[in-house]
Amino acid sequence: MLEKREPEEIVTNEQANATVDLFWEQAFPKPIASRPVICALAKRALKAGYTNEQIIEAFNKTRAFTVAAIEYQLRGQRLNFGETANRVMRLQ
Repeated sequence: MLEKREPEEIVTNEQANATVDLFWEQAFPKPIASRPVICALAKRALKAGYTNEQIIEAFNKTRAFTVAAIEYQLRGQRLNFGETANRVMRLQ
């Protein structure tokens, strides 16, 4: 039997904009993707339960600002391959 989920926390545009502001301040070079697209991605990630830090890290690592690319980065943060695998990943 599936567990009943609590209703999603309401995420405002202001919260998404604040996340993007933090990212935008330190991003170099700036992404070519439009700011509204990035804000929409941030809002979706916040609704999914990711933190500002996780979202900004995913934005910094991604090469494409699409739902699939950001989700790949966010989910990859949760994987723990161990120290040896992490060293190999850094070599790439």
